[in-house]
Order: sequence, then structure tokens, then C-alpha cells
Amino acid sequence: MGGGSEDTTGTLRGFHVDIVNAVCGVANKNCRLVWDIYANCWTSEAGERARGGSGLMSRWYDACTGWFNTFDRALTVDFTSAFRKSFMGVFYVKSGNPDGFQWTDLTGKKIGFLDGWAHDEHCLARMGDKITGVPLDASQIVHYVTIEDGVAAVNNGDVSALFTSTSQDGRGLQIVSDGLPCAKDGGAMMFRKDTPLAAWWNPAFDRLKETSYKDICARMDTDHGSRSGAGADVICID
Repeated sequence: MGGGSEDTTGTLRGFHVDIVNAVCGVANKNCRLVWDIYANCWTSEAGERARGGSGLMSRWYDACTGWFNTFDRALTVDFTSAFRKSFMGVFYVKSGNPDGFQWTDLTGKKIGFLDGWAHDEHCLARMGDKITGVPLDASQIVHYVTIEDGVAAVNNGDVSALFTSTSQDGRGLQIVSDGLPCAKDGGAMMFRKDTPLAAWWNPAFDRLKETSYKDICARMDTDHGSRSGAGADVICID
């Protein structure tokens, strides 16, 4: 199963890892986790439809961990029940918004996105009732692999704003918009439509919610609080 994050020892750790290990234990499944880049699970290029990444679609692994269910993704892949909440999408600009960026009018504005994330240009294209100037032209869309690259692009003036998740540390950038819903549901296991993962995962996760899910959430800040990211209060489902 692709996904997760790694520390300096090369060990996969984090809330997603804890959930996968627990669900697989309940289901009596021998699961193995590997780390991979986001684009190998889901990717897109400016002006093109987003699509499943080569890792997931070429069966390098059976599923990707913690991905949000979106309208675009649901056309290509399936999802298990959500085991974590989703995040809104927001626009980040230079601190103080010196250029007076107005998120409700993107006419002629170049916007940055993180490649493979749910908070993308396709999400903005559905916001015509809130935003003028969408869908964006391909010339207005720039994808970045890391948040650091996106932040640098904003500070350098390469893009007017970065649109991404509220879960991101903006590294000194300022949020200037309302939160926009890009996901149909929270984070789950994302898998090919020909994979019967949900048939055993969902019943096992239902049992986990009745037993130790809250315990995993309660330990999250203690076990993984030294790592950047949102805490249990904004990640764990009720």
C-alpha cells in the first residue's frame, strides 16, 4: 500500500501507518507499507484531466493511503470508508497581500497548485458561483511538487497565489480566502476499481471504530506530535 511518511531512520511512521496496521490486524491481513511520491498515486498536468498515477495504476501497490475522495478521482478510482476528516482549500499569498490579490476574481491570474493534491484547478473550476474567471486557462496553472516550491513561487512573484489545503504550513504566507470544499469525503484508502479492497477493509474499519480507533487518535499527538502536521482534533473522525 503506497503512502505514509518516513523519518530519518527510514521507518514509516504516522497516523496513517497506525490505522493501516490496526485495520489489517483486525482483518487478519498481511499488509506491507511502502513510501512513494504523491504523483505516483494521482497526478495531472496543466490543461489536462487529472489521472491515476503510474504506481497505483500499474499495480506497484494495491492502494494509496489517506487520499481524499473527489469528484474527479471517483471517475477513475474507488475509495474505502473515510478514516480521517478532509481539509478545505484556501489561497495563500505573500504576507500582507501587497499585490491586493482578490480570490473571488482570478481573471488573468496565474495560480500555483501542488501536483496530485485534491485542492487543484479542477476543484476551482466547480466554484463558478463564488469565483469569476474559472475554469482557469492552462497558461494560468502551474504545478509544484513540494510546498516549499509553491511558497517560493509566490514570494518570487511567479504566481499570484498558491491554492492548497489548510493542512499545509504556509511558511510565512497569508491565507486570504474562505475555505473551499474540494473533497466529497475525508481521507481513505484509494484503489483501482478492479481491486476488492473495500470488501474486507470497510468491515474491519467498522470494528476498529468500535474498539481502538479513539485510542489511536488519543495517542496521535503523543506518538507523532514531534512531526509537522495537523493534530488529532482536526484529523480524527467523530
